[in-house]
Amino acid sequence: IDIEEYNTVLSSGISIIHCSDGDISHFTSQPIALGETTNATILTGGGTVYFSFVPEESGTYVFYSMAEGENTYGYLYDADLNELQSNDNSGEELNFKIRCELTAGSQYYLGVKYLNSSYTGSFPVIIESVAHIDWTLEDGVLTVSVTGEMEDFDYAPWYDERESIQTVVFDGVVTKIGRSAFQNCVNLTSIDIPSTVTSIGAYAFCNCDSLTSVTIPSGVTSIGHGAFYNCDSLTGVT
Repeated sequence: IDIEEYNTVLSSGISIIHCSDGDISHFTSQPIALGETTNATILTGGGTVYFSFVPEESGTYVFYSMAEGENTYGYLYDADLNELQSNDNSGEELNFKIRCELTAGSQYYLGVKYLNSSYTGSFPVIIESVAHIDWTLEDGVLTVSVTGEMEDFDYAPWYDERESIQTVVFDGVVTKIGRSAFQNCVNLTSIDIPSTVTSIGAYAFCNCDSLTSVTIPSGVTSIGHGAFYNCDSLTGVT
């Protein structure tokens, strides 16, 4: 195998060797903690930084970057270095985002880089666990059961039923309404946003044409871009 040493350096100062054909020969990784922001530092164009992660609980996890104005790429591997997933721009603003079911106690590796092989610099990388969501739809009432932060969606689990949704209620202590959670629910007329919510994601209610009023809890400190974009019937926000 043709090995190219990229001289990519971790924040701990350890070099990584990466195979030029995309297969990993050997590498050194640094641990990354759940819910904490860790910087990936790319000192040489084309370099890849690797992180190791062992989940304490089985479940769904999301790996993503928060680079500003640059396209990033992520690879997720199992303990045997089999590639599980890769992604370049499912996150916000051309950042990678990988969503995967992981097993408690198993070793995983995350490789990250700039998509443009000439770029160098640092960008934040984050791993989050995803709160389990159950939902039912009956007589136009969507009941969402979730405790903690709702994940950010491209398409929410109830998206195919969006035109049948008229009211949304929550069961559980939800603290965040995820990105695009109720986007394009054109017949949604009312939603009960719980007092426990502190964040409303981007485009959460985008294109909800029939929504007439919304009460934002006093504890909400963040409302994402376009959260109520194109809500043409919305006449009051309190």
